[in-house]
Amino acid sequence: PPGGTVRWESPFSIPPDARPDRPADRHLRDGADRPAWVEVEAAVRVGDSGTAFPVRARRRISVRPPLEIRLDPWSLFLRPTDIARVLPVLLENHAGTAFRGPFSVTVEGTDRLGVTAPATVSVGPGEEVLVPVRIFPREGLAEGAYSVTVRAGDALFGAPFRVVDVGIPEEVKVAVVATLSGAERRALEMMGIRPDVLDDRQLRTADLGGYDAIVLGARAYGVRPVLRRMNRRLLDYVAGGGNLLVMGNRAEDWDPAFAPYRLVLGKERVSRERAPLRFVEEKHRLLSFPNRIRPDDFLGWVQERGRDFPEEWDTARYRVLLATGDPGRPEVPALLVAPFGKGTWMMTSLAWYRQLAIFNPAALRFLANAVSYSWRKY
Repeated sequence: PPGGTVRWESPFSIPPDARPDRPADRHLRDGADRPAWVEVEAAVRVGDSGTAFPVRARRRISVRPPLEIRLDPWSLFLRPTDIARVLPVLLENHAGTAFRGPFSVTVEGTDRLGVTAPATVSVGPGEEVLVPVRIFPREGLAEGAYSVTVRAGDALFGAPFRVVDVGIPEEVKVAVVATLSGAERRALEMMGIRPDVLDDRQLRTADLGGYDAIVLGARAYGVRPVLRRMNRRLLDYVAGGGNLLVMGNRAEDWDPAFAPYRLVLGKERVSRERAPLRFVEEKHRLLSFPNRIRPDDFLGWVQERGRDFPEEWDTARYRVLLATGDPGRPEVPALLVAPFGKGTWMMTSLAWYRQLAIFNPAALRFLANAVSYSWRKY
């Protein structure tokens, strides 16, 4: 009719041999298959004019497996001293029929990890089911990298499993200013510490003196603008006996006034994952207690060592504990520590948050040492 619209739809189905892809929001850098494309080309004729209008369309679709297995990557870490770790395995049924079949979880690389899991699972069409799996250490479990394989019917999921011997006092009271990934908070939780996560209001009003340590997540001064206005409170907290750990920041977000003494960040970037790391003060408390950090702990580092390292600092007040640099480039301080009042202020430009996400031993031990640094019983 005049002014009317006619809509025509052409249904399509996914070929049974289509390869499933993985959603990009959960797999940004792990080589996920590209999503499938549906391409349509048609010629449309209206009336008897004989005139044909070409119509072309290209749409990206996500091809999902009939049964999808997902696992929280932060649960894939265990200490030999832990009682157990619960792996929350999520099964999602994308098929039009119910699934009921065998379920199993196996650990490759050691017989010192026990597993308790149901023998069968049931998932209705369109449903998600959380299957709790318990993994527990047996006597003699060695530190190292292992793998976990989850099977449900024909569906298969494999992931690395890391065992790291890292100590941390259970009574330590920690607060975290969360930023990019929340890696610092999640890593502490996996080590048995439940940190308080400070929001903007708490940064303004909370009594910070009750914390043994406060951790500012990566790029805190750029991601959490309130810190610029509340930085004096943080320095007062340190002066009163607190322990503040400042993770990597960008030079454009940094103001030398944020530090207790002069500290200017430059734009130097150490891009090589295996760039040399020099232990300037190997026996310093931060690198040795309660966990001794050794050069081998840094193996398996991912992406760059770090960026925006200090280019000017008060050499009389700051102690450089770690230094690094790409071959042919000047060495830069990777970890600075300074006493301020009754407390300690620490800053590092290494990309620890990426390493915490893969349970790198150096990253876990450094974080544990940092939050334990001024703990009263040590």
